[in-house]
Amino acid sequence: MSELAFLVPPAGLIIYARNTEVSRTISPTSLNDHICSENGVRGIVDLVKAGKLPAFQHVYAAGLSIYLFHGSRAESVLRLAGGGYTATPLQDISTEDLRQIMTVNFEWNFWAYRATIPYLLNQNDTRSTWTLCTGSQGDLGARAAPAMTQGALYSMANVACRDNYKTNVRFNEIYLALRVEVDESAAKNDTMKASDFAKCYAALLSDPGVRSSRVSVFGYDDLEKLKYETKVQL
Repeated sequence: MSELAFLVPPAGLIIYARNTEVSRTISPTSLNDHICSENGVRGIVDLVKAGKLPAFQHVYAAGLSIYLFHGSRAESVLRLAGGGYTATPLQDISTEDLRQIMTVNFEWNFWAYRATIPYLLNQNDTRSTWTLCTGSQGDLGARAAPAMTQGALYSMANVACRDNYKTNVRFNEIYLALRVEVDESAAKNDTMKASDFAKCYAALLSDPGVRSSRVSVFGYDDLEKLKYETKVQL
């Protein structure tokens, strides 16, 4: 992605553009003010429609990060991802905390989908993709808060895979079963580097045969030779 430029810091929404001049059109602060509200991503899409931000054909959502970009390379796609990962016991989670966790880990992804999928469908570009990254906590149950929200995301992925099975948008779920950190932290903590994990997404983008599927990542062997299973049985 060397020809692409960051428009917004990786604190939330990141949009890639081929022309760095676009970054001067709208300030990062202005964009970040939008993204954490229910209609935040929709506002960004409206800016794209108005020609104030570049068009996009791919959406990647992971926790409180969403990436909208054009093109097929993904070396820099995964920098910051994920939402709340608290270890609070189930019985000690307050209603306020539960609502916050659901907003960060689930609702935000739903809002992003609701805002962007109509745009991609309307573009009718058969290269378009929408990818949702989920985690294995929903099955493991080792951490209550993320486990509950991942369960909701699994169901969301099931519905989106079915809804888009015959559309121009390839919707897929990437199921991550190990810890990924930014490269600097990963080197210290002996976890997978974000730059390595990005290889999985690059492989997914380059394989149009993978659609409406769960792509599972359990280790390094799964990054470039994709292991996937369709989620739609017609």
